[in-house]
Amino acid sequence: MVDIRWLDDFLMVAETRNFSRSAELLHSTQPAVSRRIQSLEDWLGARLFDRNSQPISLTPEGELFRPAAEEILRRLNRAREEVRTAHDRAPKILRFITTHSLATTFLPAWLRSVEDLTGVVAMRLETARLDDCVAAMIGGQSDFMLAYTHPATPLPLDAEGFKSTVIGRDRLVPVSAPDADGRPLHPIPGQAADRKSGYLAYTLSSGFGRMIDLSLHGREGALHLTRVFESHLAGVLKIMARQGRGLAWLAAQDAAPDIDAGTLVIAGTDDWTIDLDVRIFRNSSRISPAAEHFWKHVAGSTIR
Repeated sequence: MVDIRWLDDFLMVAETRNFSRSAELLHSTQPAVSRRIQSLEDWLGARLFDRNSQPISLTPEGELFRPAAEEILRRLNRAREEVRTAHDRAPKILRFITTHSLATTFLPAWLRSVEDLTGVVAMRLETARLDDCVAAMIGGQSDFMLAYTHPATPLPLDAEGFKSTVIGRDRLVPVSAPDADGRPLHPIPGQAADRKSGYLAYTLSSGFGRMIDLSLHGREGALHLTRVFESHLAGVLKIMARQGRGLAWLAAQDAAPDIDAGTLVIAGTDDWTIDLDVRIFRNSSRISPAAEHFWKHVAGSTIR
């Protein structure tokens, strides 16, 4: 395999006709330049310089090779400039991934607050289950991930490989449709063993599912809850809760419009709320200059 430095060295020596002078101009050493010229000659299978003449001169094979080497370097340099120009002109689109819940509740307002500092951000947003979001970050398929986090259920992203910072706070709150008197149809705890509250649960592939499962510690029976439905989508659970099918834990920001409208009510005391951080994660190494610039603003911004 040809090393581009061999061609640079060859053309410089062909120009100066002096190994020591060439090494000085190339910011190298004379032995290193000599070794690279020798490697090029070995690869071509021919001597390129007559080292017995003073100053040294090109052999007939060297004269034949010189225009080819010049053309190769011209084409490479031209291609490099074309690629760099195209890259500089391309829109700096940042790749984000997050859960559907954060994408529809938290991200729009947060992004507006960040753009007050950065200007308009060109971004591509994908939504997925939390586990798939994490996999996308590990695989380098996204620049940034937004996620709800809780100390008791850490994400499998090591701190050295993935930096993160808190950009918001929220809470998981139990909610239910109200009865005629405005009380929760499905309170926690349920009213009695024969009057259990329906429980609309997240699957364990959901980050919320793992947080709530840890909080309940398998006490659904003692709390007079009966699991009637499961989904990894908070939006689906919210619809089911509105319909009176059971209680569900929703992010407070997500539940707020329904609580204000009276279609949902808080179904339990503060003992059953779960405090959450909203974090943005980035890969510590695989990140573009545009993403790095964005991160500097985010890391120094105020938590919402």
